[in-house]
Amino acid sequence: MIYSRNELPRRVLVTLIVIALLTFSHSSIRRSLAADSRKKESPDSQTFKVIVDLVTVNATVSDKQGAPIKNLTQDDFQVLEEGVPQKISVFKIQVLPGIAVPIVTKPGEAAAANPVAPLARKVILFVDDYHIQFANLYRIKKAGEKFLRDNLGPEDLVALITASGQHSTELTKYHEYVLASLNSLNPNIRTTGKGNNLAECPPLFDTQAFQISERGDLAGDPWTLAINDTIQCANLQNLQDAAAIAANIVRAHARQRVAEMSDDSKRALASLQTLLRRLRAIDGPKKVVFLSDGFLLLELTEQLEMAIDSATRSNTIIDSIDSLGLDATPPMGDASTPGLPVSGGDFGTRMRMASDDRSSREDPLNALAVDTGGKFYHNNNDLAVQMRSAVDEATFTYILGYYPTNTQRDGKFRKLAVKVNRPGVRVTARKGYYAPKGEAAFEAEKNADIREALESAQNFNDIPIALSLNVTHDNLPQAAVSVQTRIDVHKIHFQKREDRNRNTFTIVTIIYDASDHMLDGKETRIDFNLTDPNFKNVMQEGLVTQASFRLGPGSYKIRAVVRDAAETKLGSTTKAIEIQD
Repeated sequence: MIYSRNELPRRVLVTLIVIALLTFSHSSIRRSLAADSRKKESPDSQTFKVIVDLVTVNATVSDKQGAPIKNLTQDDFQVLEEGVPQKISVFKIQVLPGIAVPIVTKPGEAAAANPVAPLARKVILFVDDYHIQFANLYRIKKAGEKFLRDNLGPEDLVALITASGQHSTELTKYHEYVLASLNSLNPNIRTTGKGNNLAECPPLFDTQAFQISERGDLAGDPWTLAINDTIQCANLQNLQDAAAIAANIVRAHARQRVAEMSDDSKRALASLQTLLRRLRAIDGPKKVVFLSDGFLLLELTEQLEMAIDSATRSNTIIDSIDSLGLDATPPMGDASTPGLPVSGGDFGTRMRMASDDRSSREDPLNALAVDTGGKFYHNNNDLAVQMRSAVDEATFTYILGYYPTNTQRDGKFRKLAVKVNRPGVRVTARKGYYAPKGEAAFEAEKNADIREALESAQNFNDIPIALSLNVTHDNLPQAAVSVQTRIDVHKIHFQKREDRNRNTFTIVTIIYDASDHMLDGKETRIDFNLTDPNFKNVMQEGLVTQASFRLGPGSYKIRAVVRDAAETKLGSTTKAIEIQD
């Protein structure tokens, strides 16, 4: 399940208790090999604190015909950050099931369709109703209906999520249930009268409003056009100071438009990131089909990067579809439209501005797709065909992870380049990323991951864990309960630096009563800084931590969450316990 209606009260409680745990953290560890080895191996006896900034890059590699190349190894890739080669520490291959999978086994060999029957797919239709106009939403409904009826197999799981949260369904095989929710979609109230049309006065393009409001660009065609349009639509022609009045109207309207755009873009990206974080609890690869008219990124580059990062960590590929399709209508009317200037110069300016505006609005959609290993579909009015293409085509993605040689947490943009040592191939990967800002960013991400795992109705399985309980009745009114969390570390990557194997584990254990209220919780943090012999011991024996509680008679649930720092993987599980009188 992606969303659950009864999670909101629990979300508040989880947030409060995690804050308390992180403020008053204490640990109880049965076997602390990490701590013992740290004391022995660190002459200064200082606690080794792991702040890991693993950079993950999704790369697709295709031949000249566009067929994916599937026989590459880690040694075939090179990743450069600001021109400096980086050591690839994580190498994985992710395959999303599709209808026909072209396969290339050797260099120069022609691609062939895979005759194997398609596997069940996990598809989430994400509708950005903050930015979709009414007419385009109608087209999405019709296209979505055709897609749901004709292009999904009986075992395929599909969900519908809207950015505004008005509609959401769980991943389900009951496609008619999703269709009913799709047909009930309504446009966001702000999109009905907005969007470069004559309902506004003045009718501003998004980029035009941004230039005027944020950059103070009060010269050139965008400003002149806005003044002239305002004089016309506000009927200021007969006023002596018409231009001054129009200028005030334009500035005020531009500020309002930019504030609304910023708010809508923040909400859309936040909703997408929430979805992607929740998808971490769903096993296997997923595909999100992001449907939007496009939007300006404004000052939200960091939020976009966070969404892309969340997609990578949840094994999710995003395919973006520009729901505007092909727009053959002249922007904001034509020479016959009453109330607007009719000069050829104005019309040419509008066409140029419309083209620039469309390109800027498409940029975030393209980044979401390319940087997660997906595709961006645009300039096509057949939305149903684009939905089908996004889901039917299997995606073969190489996931490359590295620890930057530049360890500064300065928040600056760093250019990336991915190269493959094979001629005649095309590599698609993200062009760069923004470095995190200080230790606070790392801690905030960790806390958010733990909260998400505690709130989720499903278990996270990236880190296999198991709970065992021991109850002791003594002379005290409450029984002593020992909760042991056994962690299987075989699937976890350790950072190798300076001949040491490094990682940090955070284990949170929470006690719930029979009414699902949280009663108590403890956090354990283990910093690994191991030589190879000690690392081998950890791999062989695993890791067991212990947390102790006092509980009276009754029924309880115990939930444990484990998170590592090297790859930010999560594991969680729940176990019931009954305390007798």
